[in-house]
Amino acid sequence: MPKGNRKIAGFSMIEVMSAVLVLSVLAAMSVISFRKSINQQKLTGETNSAASTLKYIGAEARVSKTKIRVRVDFDKNIIIGWVDSNKNNLYDTSERVIARFDSPSGVDIYTGFINTKKTTGYAYFNFLPDGKASLEATLVMRGTATGIMKTITVNPQSGWVEVFEGAPSGLATGGSSA
Repeated sequence: MPKGNRKIAGFSMIEVMSAVLVLSVLAAMSVISFRKSINQQKLTGETNSAASTLKYIGAEARVSKTKIRVRVDFDKNIIIGWVDSNKNNLYDTSERVIARFDSPSGVDIYTGFINTKKTTGYAYFNFLPDGKASLEATLVMRGTATGIMKTITVNPQSGWVEVFEGAPSGLATGGSSA
């Protein structure tokens, strides 16, 4: 076989570098997508946990035939339900806590409506002995990394707690008490 007709098999350096570049871009995109997916799952899980806490408080009011006071603290990201034994409508450390939800970092109790009042800071409502709520409560949970929002509502007639995607239009931007 003559030396001039010999073909060398392999890849050029440019072809190898192009393949590495394409793989790097795909890997970066998948990491970003994976991180977003993890943050969305965290928001979903914490929103469901907050809703479960509220459902438990309502069920406990119904079963124990006791009015249970609920405080939603939008600044500290806490929901706490307790039996207000001294009837001062404020949580005292000596009173019996029924359930408490502390939102982890990365998920905020962003804003809400308690009855018709737009709320920041903190607000109160009650679950009554029949399991109904004293006021309508709407809480917006927000993933701090993604800005994605989910809404928890408490129906006053039934005490039913539901979770929805997104935020009501009046609460999507947050704001101060009205």
